[in-house]
Amino acid sequence: MIDIRNQKHLVQTKKWNSFKKEYGRAKVDKVGGVYMLIKKIPFTNFYLGFSPKVNFLEQSVDFIKIEKYCKKNNISFIRFDVPNILKNTAEGNLWEKKLKDKGKKSPRNTFTVENIYLDLTKDIDSILKEMHPKKRYNIRYAIRKGVEIKISQKDRDLEDFWKLHYKTSKRQMFLTYPKKYFEKMHQILGKDVYYIKAFVNKNLATVWMIITTKDTIYYTFGGSDSKWNKYYPNDLVGFEAIKLGKRLNKKYFDMWGAEKGKGFTEFKLKYGAEKLRFLDSYDIVYKKIPYYLFNTTYGLFWKAQYIKRKIKKIGGLIR
Repeated sequence: MIDIRNQKHLVQTKKWNSFKKEYGRAKVDKVGGVYMLIKKIPFTNFYLGFSPKVNFLEQSVDFIKIEKYCKKNNISFIRFDVPNILKNTAEGNLWEKKLKDKGKKSPRNTFTVENIYLDLTKDIDSILKEMHPKKRYNIRYAIRKGVEIKISQKDRDLEDFWKLHYKTSKRQMFLTYPKKYFEKMHQILGKDVYYIKAFVNKNLATVWMIITTKDTIYYTFGGSDSKWNKYYPNDLVGFEAIKLGKRLNKKYFDMWGAEKGKGFTEFKLKYGAEKLRFLDSYDIVYKKIPYYLFNTTYGLFWKAQYIKRKIKKIGGLIR
């Protein structure tokens, strides 16, 4: 199993939180060794603290300082969303017990509890050998058919990314951020952001946004034009991302979340990657009433989104 015990996740880095602060939709603060986003709970005078992907082994977390800060700033609860520690390990068992003692399991995770990683310390031939045979075939097929790859970090790449990402969000009916979010990310993260684009007959077919940290590359967002899928541009872009990570001397390729029964999970695993199971989210609650109010309204929001997607799918089938 890949060893990620010392990995500090992207969303707990100073640069990422500078971006979130500049974007301005929530207050961002570093408290007791962790970054948290502070958001108002609707219909109340209370706030919530959202602290995702904390690595309790790598970050020195001061729960006393966190509690004082939360009580002083009218924060009802802090959610440690899917801590960056593996479940069913010695470290995971220890911290799961500590979190259970301090709080309660969250009713909903924002990050997926399973994630997909590829070990970039292996040589490229070994990585290719460990891929699923169909993945290797698709990569070679894309190359034979002349799929062209461009990797860049320019402003115009953001425009290409947004065009396909937005189009894909509408086609696949998933929620995404407004264009301003990505513009601010591109501005603040700067040279840590790469765009890997695939072209079929000069037509933009696929674009992935890759974000880098000290030891990891992250496949965070992407988009594609489905009419070019038969040329397998996505498979080739993923391989180019692996080669980019190797050139940058990174240790890990974090392919982001995994969900049971979803096609993108199998797509990622066929690169020879590993599916890892992290700790569940835990909430430390200081004020119960606004906490329960938030969970009720948040749950209703996601139920409404689910119904909305179902209606759109039915509408598409009828047409």
